[in-house]
Amino acid sequence: DPSFFMPGEDHTVVKSVAGAKLDFGGIAKGYMCDRISSYILQKYRGHTVDGMIGVMSNTVLLGKKIEYGASRNFNVAIENPRDLLSGGEKSSALFLVGLSDVSVTTSSDNYRFYVYDGKVYPHIIDAKTGKPADRGIISVTAVVPDSVPNAGAFADSLTTAVFCMPLTEAIGFLGEMSEKYGVGAVVITSDHKYYAVGDVCVMDRGE
Repeated sequence: DPSFFMPGEDHTVVKSVAGAKLDFGGIAKGYMCDRISSYILQKYRGHTVDGMIGVMSNTVLLGKKIEYGASRNFNVAIENPRDLLSGGEKSSALFLVGLSDVSVTTSSDNYRFYVYDGKVYPHIIDAKTGKPADRGIISVTAVVPDSVPNAGAFADSLTTAVFCMPLTEAIGFLGEMSEKYGVGAVVITSDHKYYAVGDVCVMDRGE
């Protein structure tokens, strides 16, 4: 509740209610996906479950996609972070193909942002500075196998954390997560390059 805080001096905020806390980023959407997925899998235990659970930029892919009587792995589109900012329509920049039984999360600076003097300020706050993240990364997508406990919340926390890192540190950290947990990821930078980490198959629109 914003009323729990009052403006202070020299660009500070002061608590007006004891126990109030500031949260620089959460995992609520990923957590919700985990809870829904867990409920469905428990309710239909012993049955094959195929489907997609989505909470905004967080998605759980269960099993394979059933289409025209056949099953195949899911393909997931990663939005072009600059289309909406330039007044264009939503379009896909890249595609992750061949996915099943994974949680997928994207953090991007075209979700809940504002522009001032031509500069984009994302909703993601860098906990080290208390300011909108500004490390040259404009989109991070993480793919976490559902065999990893709390995969949705984990994916959500990964993308938020990586968004606040310099590129070299981000790639190194994601590489460690790939080796330890099987995480795959795609990082898009402000110079419109992308970097894939781990076992993910990435295609552009032409492919």
